[in-house]
Order: sequence, then structure tokens, then C-alpha cells
Amino acid sequence: MIATSGTVRMRSRIRGKGIIQAVEHAVISGPTVPVALTLLVIAAAVALAACSLTERIPVYLHVYTLAVVALALAPGPYYLGSKPRFLLPAMLLGLPLARLLARASIWVLIPLIAILAAASTWFGIYLMTNGWAP
Repeated sequence: MIATSGTVRMRSRIRGKGIIQAVEHAVISGPTVPVALTLLVIAAAVALAACSLTERIPVYLHVYTLAVVALALAPGPYYLGSKPRFLLPAMLLGLPLARLLARASIWVLIPLIAILAAASTWFGIYLMTNGWAP
């Protein structure tokens, strides 16, 4: 509660409001590269969390994965760049991708890993040179 000039107002606190504001800002004014990729990582985490529910793992691991994703989505609007870091402990999000890539041939995996490594290197260099670090 905030007391101002004899009146009392309730401050509404919406969890995940930062993501909603970032998406609104990205849609209205066009996203920058870091914001767009951060929102892409968050969307992928939510999609992978939904897909990981189909995996046959113990219930407590499902609860852990969903809790980590929920905690990554919860911080306020000024922590958008940190949200991908909050998802690092959610290693179980990779299970659906691991099962998919386990059936792929080596001729698919080598170029895929090379492209992902090059994209990760480019994004790291881009963030270091432009000064927006998550």
C-alpha cells in the first residue's frame, strides 16, 4: 500500500508484467535484436515446458522444471535481460529436443551444431560490442 496525501492506494503487482511490457514495446516500436532474441528464448522455454510434460520422468522433476520456468517469467520489467539466465537451471527443458535429435543422422547434427555455435558466437559478440548485456 502507498499512502499519498491522506488517501491509500493499492499498488497492483502482476507477475510476468515485464514480459508483457516487453512484448508490447516490441510490437509497437519494433524489437531490437537483444529483446527479440530474449523473447524468442522465453517463448521457446514455455513451449519446451509444455512439451516436457509428455516425457516419462518423475513428477517431482516436472514440478521442478515448471517452477524454474515460472520463476524466470515472474521478475519485474527491469529484468528482461536476465530471464534467459534464470532458465539455465531448467536443464530438463532439453529432453524433448534430445529425443528428437537422437534419431537424427550425423549429417544433420554436424551442420546444426556448427550453425548454432556460429549464431551463439555472433550474439555474444553483438551484445559485448553494443553494450546491452543480459
